[in-house]
Amino acid sequence: MKCNSMVAVIAIAFFVTLSTVGLSASPTRAGAPSITSVSGVFREGERVKIHGLNFGSREYNDTLLWEDFENGTDNQTLPDEPEVGSWEIINGGPVYTSATAHSGNLSATSYYPDGGGYKNIRWEPLSLETGAKYYQYYWFRYYSPENGTGQTKLTQVWGTEQINDYSPGIMTGGFAGDWWATYIALEDSGAYNATNYGFSPERNVWHLFEMEMMQSAVNVSNGAVRIWIDGRLVYDEYPVKTREHEGQGWLFTTFFDGMTNWDNATQTWVDDCYFSDTWARVIVADNQSLENSTHREIQLPLNWSDDEIEITFHMGSFREGDDAYLFVVDENGNVSNAYPIKIGGGAVPELNVVVPLMVVLIAV
Repeated sequence: MKCNSMVAVIAIAFFVTLSTVGLSASPTRAGAPSITSVSGVFREGERVKIHGLNFGSREYNDTLLWEDFENGTDNQTLPDEPEVGSWEIINGGPVYTSATAHSGNLSATSYYPDGGGYKNIRWEPLSLETGAKYYQYYWFRYYSPENGTGQTKLTQVWGTEQINDYSPGIMTGGFAGDWWATYIALEDSGAYNATNYGFSPERNVWHLFEMEMMQSAVNVSNGAVRIWIDGRLVYDEYPVKTREHEGQGWLFTTFFDGMTNWDNATQTWVDDCYFSDTWARVIVADNQSLENSTHREIQLPLNWSDDEIEITFHMGSFREGDDAYLFVVDENGNVSNAYPIKIGGGAVPELNVVVPLMVVLIAV
């Protein structure tokens, strides 16, 4: 008996729809936060929900300070309490001004006609507990004589012992004219792990200061200090020793501490001041890589769970119609994927890609 072979080729074409939110969304490494969707409008004051995975947890009251200075009046002194949290106003502190602002219509300014002084905002007390974490964020601007040699004291973290540069602490700013740097001040060792930025933030321009801090154990290098200026990582010490004596530690941090030893008048400004006792945060940035972004705006959390975050949206100096990217940073500093959004709108619309596939069936 002879069998005939018959080959039947059946071509079946069908379509698969792939749905993605923005072709430029960046991948997320395993265990890091991952944003899968959002709901709401990205407009000032609107509530937005962020859905995803591995956000971790934090409480609303982890935001220890938030102030955008929009509720004040020109030349009025700052109130006893900020919009969220608490602060201490030093030496009369800054006053409201409408002359310049990073966002909105008002900022806070300190004017020093004799070239120096300390009129600033302070947050205290910081925890002495090993492993205590803090994140500080604010926009700053300054004026000083271009050929002068005074000190621009941007942010200073003072310690409880207050010897050897108010140790144990962190000193940041321009220490001799245009020489900008950061160093850790220890009780016995003094200036420790100093880093020169290699540049000076431009005068009369708004800049962003960010700092992550983690308190070390006594005489153990297991703490952290990281500082960014305009998104550029200028100081990165981890693991590092932040204190040497038992019972000592960080006491307070300042928002543009002051100016000293200038020959002529100087002035400082701050805006959008934020401080929290966790590294977990939500950021909107101008680049799909947070590391490469130069414009970042902090967001204000209302509710936070491992798979959903609700924020009050803050535009900062973004404008309606701008393209931007949403990021979630967890309590360990891990950064999520970049989620594309439209300022004044919602998420970047889903893109449906129709891909034709050919399936060939062969029967013998």
